Amino acid sequence: MIKLYSKIKKRLAKKLMGNDRWKFFKCYANGDLTIGSIVHTCSGYNKVVTDLTEVVTNYVRGGRKLVRGKFVIDIDVDTAPLGSCSLYHCCYFPAMSKADILDYFKRRSQVTSEWDFGDQDNRLIEAVKNGEDPFDENGCVKQEYLV
Repeated sequence: MIKLYSKIKKRLAKKLMGNDRWKFFKCYANGDLTIGSIVHTCSGYNKVVTDLTEVVTNYVRGGRKLVRGKFVIDIDVDTAPLGSCSLYHCCYFPAMSKADILDYFKRRSQVTSEWDFGDQDNRLIEAVKNGEDPFDENGCVKQEYLV
């Protein structure tokens, strides 16, 4: 089990992180989220984790004074194919189901917009609009649909 804080009390670490972030990072600390796990990214589909890096702060404000201690403020998640996310800000673990991802892209394909979402998103939207299934059983993009 990985420790989310050191040289400070658990109570202070939880207070500084906030309950939402504390609960979210417990999956990493317990070993549920590891290299090879699947996370849901802000791209709208799942990706495989290739690297995890802790972002740690060294000084903590404890009351009116600065206390030397550490706690995790975020976890950077590198994903394949080519991606980088932040566990607290844009990744979601556990990953979403393939049905939810397909439903999301079906709704996006029905909306007309002047926005250009990029080559990868446009290709996935067109595939779903044409009745194709661009995702594997884990909700990750199939190799032939990658741009």
